[in-house]
Amino acid sequence: MVSPNLLEKIHRTVVNIPPSVLESLIHTLQNSAESGYEQIRHNVLKHIPTPEFRDTINELLEAWQTENDISHPQALALSLASAAHSYRTAREQTAIELVWTGPTTGVIPLRRTEQVLIEMIREARQELLIVSFAVYDIEEIVTEMERALARGVGLTIVIETPDSSQGKIYFGADASLNDKIKAKARILKWPYEKREKDENGKYGSLHAKCAVMDRDSVLISSANLTQYALNLNMEMGLRVKDKILAEKIVRHYEVLTQLGVLS
Repeated sequence: MVSPNLLEKIHRTVVNIPPSVLESLIHTLQNSAESGYEQIRHNVLKHIPTPEFRDTINELLEAWQTENDISHPQALALSLASAAHSYRTAREQTAIELVWTGPTTGVIPLRRTEQVLIEMIREARQELLIVSFAVYDIEEIVTEMERALARGVGLTIVIETPDSSQGKIYFGADASLNDKIKAKARILKWPYEKREKDENGKYGSLHAKCAVMDRDSVLISSANLTQYALNLNMEMGLRVKDKILAEKIVRHYEVLTQLGVLS
């Protein structure tokens, strides 16, 4: 069993060492089958002028020297190559962006909520899930939804309404979602009778706000689909490119629909 200490040193090396230096380290280890530890250490470190990189690699080699299950240098090289591939793949498949509506600082570059949501709708090619508590006065968003539907994108909208919420919200989406969208999109609600009540008869709201594009990219935000939320309020969210996360969110709403919680 490889020790947690060595696994941590491998991880730190892969994350902190530039790819060219890491490639050189792996190559040296692969060609050191007949060398002893001190010779391997010398061969590796002599090509690394940066002190911080030398310290990181030296800590890796010291941790590796104490291992019995991975004592061969080629085994360490394979471990590093595998960890590096997994790290690169994860970084390519996952990206996180902070999304903001509100006062700007001029210091931190941030994109606005409406800008990111419109971009996601425009980029959608297969399916789009949009969930919001309130939907009101969003003409540009509606236009982009229409265009997505015209491209053949399957659009699902999950919303709160005056009827389904029994007064939790006083205006519905009917005035904002035009006939084209209502005819082609799948619009889901959380019926009042499907909501759990506490001992005082109080019940919850459909308060989630998110968008999922092509089961590839997710926007999770505090912002509703209203002009205030998209342009005037102080709202924060994250756009995350992560296929696994996107799939889980879409699947969750699919199952809620299959169970009759949404309809």
